[in-house]
Amino acid sequence: MHGELTACGVSRPVFGSLRTVAPDDKRITASGTAMTDRYAFGVTKGKGMTGRHLKITVEVVAHLPLNRSPCPSARTKHPGADLGWWAVVTPA
Repeated sequence: MHGELTACGVSRPVFGSLRTVAPDDKRITASGTAMTDRYAFGVTKGKGMTGRHLKITVEVVAHLPLNRSPCPSARTKHPGADLGWWAVVTPA
């Protein structure tokens, strides 16, 4: 997986790996981890309290709107493509 992380007003690309992907009728749940260098965001205080490189773990839950039904053929090609999915991302 890839994305962008913003901390202290600085944005950097983030690359990680998926651990689990679990689809059901109305949602898809995925979790994954990524590593980042906090110094790349200008976060240098607290030396000795935490490491320079941090592991980020997130869980994403993408929901299909209530007025739409899932399209299994589209979900197998591109989960969420053109189906109106919305997602909630939370630190795990």
